[in-house]
Amino acid sequence: MGWRALLVEPYPPAVKNLEENLQENRLTKIVPYAVSAEDSCSKVKINWHGVFEGLEVEAKPVMQVLREFAAQQPGGKISIIKIDIDGMDNEIASAIDFSEFETRLVILEIDSSNIKILTDQSEIMLLKGYVPILHSGNVYYCRREDLEQWLFVPRKSQSASLTVIAKTPKYENPASRHSERR
Repeated sequence: MGWRALLVEPYPPAVKNLEENLQENRLTKIVPYAVSAEDSCSKVKINWHGVFEGLEVEAKPVMQVLREFAAQQPGGKISIIKIDIDGMDNEIASAIDFSEFETRLVILEIDSSNIKILTDQSEIMLLKGYVPILHSGNVYYCRREDLEQWLFVPRKSQSASLTVIAKTPKYENPASRHSERR
């Protein structure tokens, strides 16, 4: 689709894996260091769950990294931003102005063992105009206005008058839906 992607990954073995898998993709840039929500370079602690906890590394300001990459792109757009933040997920999500880069898809790492972190991240992203569409150890978010194209693909046999209304998902108890149907 010609989308340009920026992938932030501070863990060297994971960077190597990304480089091997994406070596032919000229539209993707891998940032092999940590980012932070701070306005200047700082030290941060990253976690690689099951391998290490609290490794202190240098981190660059996330908005600086994004702006540097965007400056090299046509129109300053970054279609996809994927950030592996290793423990600072929600601070980084809060610090980014995705609208500045017209970002269509955001992929953020999450500590899935903590429902509060996941709920908080979803709320942060909803306030920024993004809805969760997939959770797989990372959470994939698309712009609210793009939700229909991600979730509904019209088939050729369908009428051109077909209208799909996409609503922002609400966090509800699935059991309550069954009681409403009765």
